[in-house]
Amino acid sequence: MAIAGAIVGAAVGGWVNDAYGRKKATLFADVIFTLGAILMAAAPDPYVLIVGRLLVGLGVGIASVTAPVYIAEASPSEIRGSLVSTNVLMITGGQFLSYLVNLAFTGVSLLFSSSTSSLVVPKCSQNLLQSIHTLAFAYIIPLTTLSH
Repeated sequence: MAIAGAIVGAAVGGWVNDAYGRKKATLFADVIFTLGAILMAAAPDPYVLIVGRLLVGLGVGIASVTAPVYIAEASPSEIRGSLVSTNVLMITGGQFLSYLVNLAFTGVSLLFSSSTSSLVVPKCSQNLLQSIHTLAFAYIIPLTTLSH
């Protein structure tokens, strides 16, 4: 369900960016992350957990469209490509590190395990911490020239 939410979020992310600006779109995605994480953490049954995963996916989709555009608009032209590339590298590196941590805790001798979740910190906690971090520092995020 998170993937379905991410597809929808990526599809509407451009419209959200154009309508409300990059900063508000980022904050909107973080609020959705937070709601989804809280819903997953407090889920009394699998159906509520699925709705939480859908919300987190929606936030991921919007953020995946917003972040590279915001970084490109807010950075100086001399280092713009490096900053956008670093963003992608950090996302991919974090996913890879998560797989390695998962591998360490599964005891499987294969290079890659079939499981895609981290066993150290539950996904809902990861999303909640990321959302709180971004929301806490939202007041220092500058507006870009195309933000509303």
